[in-house]
Amino acid sequence: MAKRQQVDPLARRVPDPVVPRPPWWKRAARRPVVWLVGVVLVGVGAQLQNTIQAYVQAALSTVGVTEPGPPIEILDVSQATGAGFDLPHGVNDQDLTTWDRSYEPTTEWLRARGAVPVDLARWEITLVGRRTEAVAVTDMKPVLTGGRCTPAIGGALIEGLPGGGPSGIITLQTAIDSPRPVLETYSGGNELQPFFAHNNLSLPAGEKNTLAVTATTAGPYCRWTIELEYLAEGGRQTMTITAPGGNPFEVTGNADPSRYKSVFLAPQRGCSSPYLRVSGGEYAKILSDGGGSCAGR
Repeated sequence: MAKRQQVDPLARRVPDPVVPRPPWWKRAARRPVVWLVGVVLVGVGAQLQNTIQAYVQAALSTVGVTEPGPPIEILDVSQATGAGFDLPHGVNDQDLTTWDRSYEPTTEWLRARGAVPVDLARWEITLVGRRTEAVAVTDMKPVLTGGRCTPAIGGALIEGLPGGGPSGIITLQTAIDSPRPVLETYSGGNELQPFFAHNNLSLPAGEKNTLAVTATTAGPYCRWTIELEYLAEGGRQTMTITAPGGNPFEVTGNADPSRYKSVFLAPQRGCSSPYLRVSGGEYAKILSDGGGSCAGR
């Protein structure tokens, strides 16, 4: 009888040989369905994205939105010509080399030197509605920065040339230095009436509307923004209109002549040079003589 061989259970077992996993392209080749499903999913994803975009556009159109964004867009805020300007920091010889005094200074030249309109500031504001139903502007309120005006500023004064009237379809004006400034318009003759007390401004979708706004001051320096209230999407909303760059609108009255280092007289005084430079003292004498003197340089 053959002797049975005993196996030691504590003996170390030899591990099974490791079979390397085939590369992914070989595995995929064995399963072409995976490739087919992947291609189908890519196509379905693109179609789903297009479907979602179409659904969103349809949903926006249903609630009256012609395009994303606020119901009112401010297309442009531009300053009209015709007013004199004050340069709070004065003017130097280098500044004068870049201004041809045969003509009014350009808007860019004035803006670069922080010019402030004198006596009155004219602005043209272009708005457009962005909803399928017309947006109704119910009020526009001038809001003084700091709640009040301050004394007129000095520096250098550039007299203004006569300018044309405002070109906006709706002309509004306000005495910005009054205790409670209101935007008004002439109604039924020469009497000023608060515009929004009796009117709304309708902004149909995509139609540009330009407002010509004039702010006057009898002396002080005023800074302000315009708070606009409107009805859209079933509710009342507000937005703020500012000068370019997000800055407040500005206007100043005439300061005492002694506070001007230089005054540039406009051509309508009959002087030989279009813009004649005089000192503050000379300007005071010109004013006392009725404006007929052309002394200066």
